[in-house]
Amino acid sequence: MFSKNRSSKDGLVYQCKQCCALYRKKNKDMYRKSSLKYWDSNREACNEKARERSKTIKGHLISKAKKLNRRAKGGIVTAKDLKLLRAMNKTLGADGWVCEYCNKEVDSYHIDHRIPIVKGGKSELRNLSISCARCNLSKGDKLLSEWSPTL
Repeated sequence: MFSKNRSSKDGLVYQCKQCCALYRKKNKDMYRKSSLKYWDSNREACNEKARERSKTIKGHLISKAKKLNRRAKGGIVTAKDLKLLRAMNKTLGADGWVCEYCNKEVDSYHIDHRIPIVKGGKSELRNLSISCARCNLSKGDKLLSEWSPTL
């Protein structure tokens, strides 16, 4: 399967996706140096683009997934996983988000690890829950058995 390339005559990349992925994997350091060099020379433009992207729902979910993956000791969360978590929560609430612990509707939400990462939890969909800021911040790094929401 070939990717699209606007600058080529036929509109396709000359290598298939698997070959491109293998080449990138073999030359990981070269790609990293190149992207860091670009970021250093275009820092403001990159930051502005990231801010604009995070304003969209898809961009917001991608940035949350990246943040969770940076903290992860195992398991990788994708934007699709967060979209699924969001959809599961949307079915519970009428318009907004519903905190999984206190069952109150909230405008803004936190993504909480049921089993905290510091206690061996992973950033996997089954370990994530949507909570309000109050519940998430009061729970901290406690297990559910050690903590109960104050209503």
